[in-house]
Amino acid sequence: MIFTTLMFLLFAAGINRSTLYSRILIFEVPHTFVWLLHRAVVGSPTANDGIDDPRWIRFGILISFILSIFGIIALTLRIYYEATADDQPAILLTQLPLIAGWIQLTLGSALLIISLLQLMSLCTFLNMSR
Repeated sequence: MIFTTLMFLLFAAGINRSTLYSRILIFEVPHTFVWLLHRAVVGSPTANDGIDDPRWIRFGILISFILSIFGIIALTLRIYYEATADDQPAILLTQLPLIAGWIQLTLGSALLIISLLQLMSLCTFLNMSR
């Protein structure tokens, strides 16, 4: 939630590498809402109030898997644009697009790591509920 919010704040403030680079956010929009599904399935850390239905757990695993794939696609596109500059960043501001690109790459990488951890925790939760 925090990393997705930071990425959208950077986008809203206009701190982007390029318009093409900022379109990668489309792959990361669903991450904003998937934490509700994860919280409903797993429950809170202090109380055992999660859904103990294997169908919902499998649904959460499917959604987390899809989001992890989206995260891998977004990370791959960002690395490609950073390496090749095919997204044509602004010519007049040479440093700002580079810095903004690396910030978004870092936030996207953190979001991917969180997605993978979420997927692993749901898989563990499914194994524990059997």
